[in-house]
Amino acid sequence: MGTRAVSMVFLMAAVQLYFDGFAFATAFGCKNTLIGDNWREMILKVHNDMRRKLAKGQQAGKNGALPYAKNMKQLYWDCTVEDIAHEQVVKCPNTAPVVAGYGVSFDTILVAPAGTQCQQNQDTKELMTDELRDQALNMHNYYRRRLASGWAKDAKLIYAKPSSAMPALLKYDCTLENTIMTALKTCVGTAAATNKAENFIAYGDYQSERADIFQKVVEQWWSPLADIGNENNLYSDSNPAALKTYINTVFKHAQMYM
Repeated sequence: MGTRAVSMVFLMAAVQLYFDGFAFATAFGCKNTLIGDNWREMILKVHNDMRRKLAKGQQAGKNGALPYAKNMKQLYWDCTVEDIAHEQVVKCPNTAPVVAGYGVSFDTILVAPAGTQCQQNQDTKELMTDELRDQALNMHNYYRRRLASGWAKDAKLIYAKPSSAMPALLKYDCTLENTIMTALKTCVGTAAATNKAENFIAYGDYQSERADIFQKVVEQWWSPLADIGNENNLYSDSNPAALKTYINTVFKHAQMYM
């Protein structure tokens, strides 16, 4: 199994944060769906806790506690700075990039997972990986959480009505995945025959990374809510056909498989 380097870029304004920005109480409002708000909240809290400790004179230094930080300000998350950081991360730089005049904290982690070296090309052609499964599951749960909490954008209401009946999290069903993947291996370009409501798309982009395609597809499936709207959170045969992919995504008895 090969060795790969993972580059992480943190823009110190600070760490994708900007202290003159605006903080959302329960939703950050950022567009990158691969990063959950719980992760943003964790990073924000860690940095503010450390800065608060320094401001109070409680941070230990080499020769005792460091001086009080008199002008320390609370940090808020800035989605624009996050986007700038993401643009650099996907390039996998080997050294810290110069980005828009911000200070940058940069680190590279070498990942060498245990495994057997692939001997044949077909050994590397897995249709699904755990990374892709996690991405698909996390993106679906992210959108469902937004609807459940009342932060999902609705074309008719600005924000959709909270969906209190929705379970908190989807779980991944490997049996359903196996059924679908067995059918898709024939590449006939149609959805697998199951007794489940499915979202299916035949995507013709063979050059992009599968993770990027996943993101575009799930965003596309969710988009009818923001583009068309569903003001009463009711789902029946009378709903416009264009809402189908969104409805399948938020159905309260949905199961996760890609």
